[in-house]
Amino acid sequence: MRIINLKYPKNYDLVLFGDTHYGNKMFHEKGFQSCLEFIRYGKRHAIHMGDAIEGVRSDDYRFDETIHSLTPAKEMENMVEFLTPVNKLLDIAIMGNHEYASHKYGNLTQMMCKGLSTPQHTVEYGTYSCVVQIYDDEGLQFKMYLHHGFGSVRSQAKDYQQAQGNVKANLRLKLKDFFDDVLIAAMGHTHRLIVVPPTDEQLYLYATKDGKIKQGYMNLGTNANYIDPDRRYYINTGSFLKLFDEKPDAFGNYAVGYAEMKGYKPIDLGFINIEVRNRRIKSVQKIKV
Repeated sequence: MRIINLKYPKNYDLVLFGDTHYGNKMFHEKGFQSCLEFIRYGKRHAIHMGDAIEGVRSDDYRFDETIHSLTPAKEMENMVEFLTPVNKLLDIAIMGNHEYASHKYGNLTQMMCKGLSTPQHTVEYGTYSCVVQIYDDEGLQFKMYLHHGFGSVRSQAKDYQQAQGNVKANLRLKLKDFFDDVLIAAMGHTHRLIVVPPTDEQLYLYATKDGKIKQGYMNLGTNANYIDPDRRYYINTGSFLKLFDEKPDAFGNYAVGYAEMKGYKPIDLGFINIEVRNRRIKSVQKIKV
C-alpha cells in the first residue's frame, strides 16, 4: 500500500486500464492498441491497474493451451515495449495477482515501472493498492483508492436489469469501507467494465433557520475527511482478454480458455476515462473496444 501524490492541471482526462494479460492467446491486441492511441493522441494521463501479463508457466495449475511459451520476464519486457509510446503519460502501475504469482522472477511490476521511467518522468509503482491524491496549484482536487481487485462481482439473477444492479451493488460493497475520504474507489481483476456513479436522485429534506422545510438531492462529494458512500464513484476498470479464440493456429487448432470452459458470459472489453474540468469530475466514461 502506498500514498501517491500527483500534480495535474485544472482540466485533464485520466485513463484507468488494466488486465491486459499479455502472454495469453486471448489477449485483444487491437483493442489494447486503441486504448494506447486514446491515451497518446489525447495526451491523457493514465494508470495501469495490474495483470499486465499472464505470467503462467507450464508447471502452474492454471496453464492451458491459451498460454504462449514465454517466461513472465519476457512477457513483461514485451509489455514495456507496448507501453513505451505512452510512458510519459503513464503515472502509476499497480501489481496484479498474475505478477504476484510470478514473484520468483522478481517484482515484475516494479521492473516495468523502472523500464518505463525517464529522467523527466517517473512511473510510480503502486504496489497492490494505493491512495492517489491529486493536487494542482490551488491545492487538493480529490483522492482515489485504487486496488488491483479481489473476488468476483457476478450475479445469478435471472433478470438482466436485476443482475446489473446486483453486480454494481457487489462492487460498491467491496470498495466502500477502505477509505472514507475518496471520491473514486476503483479496482480491476474481475475484467468487468462497470461505473457506479454517485447517487444524484436521492431526495433529502432539511429545515432552515426561518422555520421552512426545503429539499435537496444527493450529489458528488467534496474534499473532506469523510465522504458519504453514496456520494462516491465505484469503478471496475475492464480488461483486454477475449472469451473465445476465433482464429486457428498454423495447424488448424482453436484454443479453449478458462473462461470458455467455465461458461462465463460475454462481457464488454475496454477501459475507463475520467474527465476532470475546472478541478471537478465532470464524467466517468466506459470506453469499449
